[in-house]
Amino acid sequence: MGNESLVDLANLEHDPTALAKKVKEQPVSDNPETFEDTNFVVGDSPVILDCNAALDRNATEFSIQNDGAGDFTVAISSDGVIFGDEKTVKNSEVYAIDNISVDSIRITHIANSAYRVTVL
Repeated sequence: MGNESLVDLANLEHDPTALAKKVKEQPVSDNPETFEDTNFVVGDSPVILDCNAALDRNATEFSIQNDGAGDFTVAISSDGVIFGDEKTVKNSEVYAIDNISVDSIRITHIANSAYRVTVL
């Protein structure tokens, strides 16, 4: 049973958040990987960033910064094949999610822009 005492186990039964806190995912110790395009134009689109290949596993969090004047959309895939809904990221916006499994990120051009992506 590990190092838990009977008091700890009793607290888990009476505090529904205690169990969630106890089994919370351990932080990932890998270095983050980054992707950047300072001149994202229609000919570059769509670009698919392979987080799994960069990290040797799916990312558990990501952040995308729009550094350009134009907009682009972002879609996330947990398996590298099926992508979710498109999220429009406007000039100077940051789109970030943690506690997620990300195999790939697809960025699609709307207007000329630039982006920086960090995955962990």
